Amino acid sequence: MRYVDAMGGAAAVLEKGLAAYGDGDYRWAATMLNHLVFADPTNTGARQALGDRYGHLRYPAESGPWRDFYLTSVGELRRNTLPPSPAAVTTP
Repeated sequence: MRYVDAMGGAAAVLEKGLAAYGDGDYRWAATMLNHLVFADPTNTGARQALGDRYGHLRYPAESGPWRDFYLTSVGELRRNTLPPSPAAVTTP
């Protein structure tokens, strides 16, 4: 959340992420939007934008596992499902 606040808030980070994508800086756009989604997982605009950016990043990925990573992330973001937190999967 501090990262998002330092960049001017959620709306500013979303705007900057979309602008970076428009400038062809795809990884930086994904990095900013990733911070925004983890700061506010309920922000559907940020989730959709990040999913779109990850969907684009799969094309230049030379590694099969990286393509799988991007495609899995796109699915999770669009279905509004995130992996459980580590605290949720630990057992006593």
